[in-house]
Amino acid sequence: MADKQNLKDKLAVVFAALQKPAHWYTGLSIKRYLKQNIFSLLKDEFNNSSITSGRWSAYCHYSEIKAFVNLLDKNEVKFGSNVLVHPLLPDFLIDELIKKEANIITLDVNKSTLNFDPKEVESVILTRLNSEKQLDLVVHYGFNGLYENIIESIKIAQEAVVPSLVVIDNYDTNLSLMDLFNTLTLGSVLWSFGDSFLDDQLDSVMDITLQSQPWFISWHLETRTRAILEYHLSQSHDLFEPIIGAFFYLLLDAYKKVDFFGNVYKFAASKVIFKDKFKKPDEALNYIKLNYDKLYESAIPDLVFDLQGKSPERNVDFGLPEFLLNKSGQLQYRAKQLYDFFLEGLNSRESGSLEIPDYYLDKSYLKYFVYTTEADHWYNELKKQSFIVETLPPMHRLLVDNPNLKNAQFATKFGILIDVTSGLEK
Repeated sequence: MADKQNLKDKLAVVFAALQKPAHWYTGLSIKRYLKQNIFSLLKDEFNNSSITSGRWSAYCHYSEIKAFVNLLDKNEVKFGSNVLVHPLLPDFLIDELIKKEANIITLDVNKSTLNFDPKEVESVILTRLNSEKQLDLVVHYGFNGLYENIIESIKIAQEAVVPSLVVIDNYDTNLSLMDLFNTLTLGSVLWSFGDSFLDDQLDSVMDITLQSQPWFISWHLETRTRAILEYHLSQSHDLFEPIIGAFFYLLLDAYKKVDFFGNVYKFAASKVIFKDKFKKPDEALNYIKLNYDKLYESAIPDLVFDLQGKSPERNVDFGLPEFLLNKSGQLQYRAKQLYDFFLEGLNSRESGSLEIPDYYLDKSYLKYFVYTTEADHWYNELKKQSFIVETLPPMHRLLVDNPNLKNAQFATKFGILIDVTSGLEK
């Protein structure tokens, strides 16, 4: 259980939020969290004009689909919209574009980066410019830390006033990712942000441990302010408000055990906030247990980020700018070790069973990758060194047989990805 001061801090944050329920989804607390913990890693070099001028909105969701659909709505993707889509984008996200009845266009990836070739993106944009087939959005998918080509493509798109939506399926950071955040001034980011720290907050007053869930931070940037109705936010508020009320009740119940005045606060709150909602702690506990799963389709309210800033249950440390510089060097070193490891094993395996893509010494891989017909062998070898190995999920059914996507199809069939930050140090 949290100590007295920690409980007071939590109570202050939640009480203030309960007094202003109309302010739960301004996004201001998420913006502040991003500025203080993420964008600050570039120090004074972070000068994204859309963010510094305030022309952006921020969100957090448990559901990646909900987050993606929200950004499609913010980018006004609808029937007939022309959208260039990364072929390795998860199939359940491509399904949402199909539901919107958008025209899906795609290009193959570079086998050495698994990203679009910026020159090909430029060609698609320019050949369609000022026509009925003009691109309305470019959807990128980044997961391996090699964001340089995405940045170049974003710059090309922005010159033609075409927004980009970047789906980042990797919680880890590197300098290239910070450069991407600094570069994107038109469009959106959907970032897989690790495990929720809302679960940790609720666990502090629960008699069980809630299952930790991943969540997704997203933001949208634009050159002008447009009013897009966000019905899902009001729906999320309706689900969250009684959960937060129960959390507040349990915080008060815990506080009265360490401070006599907690009884007074609890009595006053029962008359003002709870009314007939909860009569005893078990009712509040059971309400959270029975209804918590419903939140997975909801947007996360600002107060969760206020709690994390004021009274965290689990510290999430992104480090200092100097740490990020050192980390980039470490990532390059670790990727070079993996590159050498596969080079050494090349001659000991059957000819044609292993393809090592071009290696970029100056880039900070988060996931190094090779192509092999012997995935099980390499998985076992890498497991001995405690590396985390994964494969790419299958491509969407509409793209899997596309004759123009040979590299993407090859990558999903033979690619293995190795988490560079895992494994034993040498």
